[in-house]
Amino acid sequence: MVNCMTKINCYPNQTNNAGFGAALAALFCLWFALHDVSAADWTVSSSNSLPLDTSGTSFSVDEMSGVTYLGPAPEIGKHRFLTVQDNGNGVITFDAAFDLDGNLVSAETVGSLSLSVSADFEGIAQVGDSIFLSDENGPGVREFDPTTGALLQTVSIPTLFTSNKRLNLGFEPLAYDAQAARLWTATESALTVDGPVATPTTGSTVRLLELNLSGGIATAGKQFAYEVEPIHGGGSSAQNGLVELVSLPDGTLLGLERSLAATTPAFLSRIYEIDFDSATDVSVAPFDVGLLGQTFTKVGKELLWSGSAGGGFGQNLEGLTVGPRLPSGDWVLLGVVDNGDPISSNTIVSLRASPTTPIAFDLD
Repeated sequence: MVNCMTKINCYPNQTNNAGFGAALAALFCLWFALHDVSAADWTVSSSNSLPLDTSGTSFSVDEMSGVTYLGPAPEIGKHRFLTVQDNGNGVITFDAAFDLDGNLVSAETVGSLSLSVSADFEGIAQVGDSIFLSDENGPGVREFDPTTGALLQTVSIPTLFTSNKRLNLGFEPLAYDAQAARLWTATESALTVDGPVATPTTGSTVRLLELNLSGGIATAGKQFAYEVEPIHGGGSSAQNGLVELVSLPDGTLLGLERSLAATTPAFLSRIYEIDFDSATDVSVAPFDVGLLGQTFTKVGKELLWSGSAGGGFGQNLEGLTVGPRLPSGDWVLLGVVDNGDPISSNTIVSLRASPTTPIAFDLD
């Protein structure tokens, strides 16, 4: 059920209608209660994919892992995105154009930036005039100036994460929830004190971490357990993990899982809507030292989309962000593929996110 106090913002750009807005919001909450529906429910459908055009650039584009939307590009009809590479300190700017249904028409690189710190950066999120990036092997989160690449802030992370991480399975996702002024990150797979990695028959319990933003400073908040699905097949390199989080315009959080197995497709991508109702905050005792042997309630999740990015054997879809809003009222979900394996390439993927209950107010 929708939480009307946090999900509905009747007049985000007006200050003189507080009484009327509260009354109208109350009426909508009553309507939702009587009809047992939720304004937070979404569907996701496939659009298309294109290779990223790098022919006009002099810099190398490799291993795109995270992506964030900056807004309309200087060229009319195009939209600007930043993607981070997980092999050093490179951030790439690219522009994309879409048709009225959200299908990609073009995607080409237009610039690059070297950050002042090199790390295994995996996620990226624009927050105001800066960008935050998640580092898989810290694991950590840092803030940078997107113009100069200068380091602005290193976020303090609970020692539970830094002391119990698995190699290359730390903070892969990163999302910014503008409605609540917070970031979300998570471990790709379970911490050693929380459980095993995923197998073809069992999942893996990862931790979602909330980072609250106040006065420009990010501080660790609540934590929640999230169950990653079993791998969709076997093989010596088989794995599955939570590789991205996406905050939709109403604050609903999506999770992107990436599964690799010796089958067809080799890469299977799955997008879930996350439900925090009744979930246990595991940032407090006794859960703050590990989840093994503990009793707790994980977040709920509902499958919205499953498929092979780029078709065929599938490709390694690692980054996902909310893009422009379409004339229909839906939103583009724009993804990037990490080309660090024999079957993946520098591919841009477009999907479409639709609220199952029309959003009555402008949440842009």
